[in-house]
Amino acid sequence: MITTRQRQFLTPILEWEILPIHTLIYFEEQLRRRLHSVILDAFKRRAKERGLTQKQLARRIHRSPVTVNRWLSTSSNLTLDSIAVLMVGLGMDFDEFPFTPIEKTVRPAVETPLYRRAMPRRQSTR
Repeated sequence: MITTRQRQFLTPILEWEILPIHTLIYFEEQLRRRLHSVILDAFKRRAKERGLTQKQLARRIHRSPVTVNRWLSTSSNLTLDSIAVLMVGLGMDFDEFPFTPIEKTVRPAVETPLYRRAMPRRQSTR
């Protein structure tokens, strides 16, 4: 069950209001960690498939092993450029950028006026 405080935190996002800075900072950090996790999982999968080590990847993409280790160990060091270099080094590409609208991740737990308008009304059984 979602608390009143959580509902208040999510309301500006779900109602398309100007977002408070603390909300932006929170979700920026959450999404950064999730993106880093996806990249780390991809490295582990591809490394296993190809028998590739971090040191070999570093040599392949003309970076130091320390740089590659830093990229793979902490999410705050990733940039679009470093992500692109890692993807090329891992022989990866993507066809589309997968994303999920936030309202689909919280909809079952949060009912806001936005959802009430979008949801069909139940027929009375009387």
